Amino acid sequence: MRSCNFADCGALTNITNGTVSTPQGTLEGANATYICSSGYGLNGGATRTCVNGNWSGTQPACLKGKNVIFSHALHL
Repeated sequence: MRSCNFADCGALTNITNGTVSTPQGTLEGANATYICSSGYGLNGGATRTCVNGNWSGTQPACLKGKNVIFSHALHL
């Protein structure tokens, strides 16, 4: 019998002045979404995906007073 093993990307830490959520967990195909606190804007991609045991892209940053920039479309 064949079994499927899904790679676990591990937990991500919250970013300064923001949070990251992984409602689908941290296994292959899961998405992580970054949100900044009020008064801060996201510099970088709002989402990352678990691929082959690693989170795609790089961790964004929340910058004070910065307009929100999405380098990837956010699908809700």
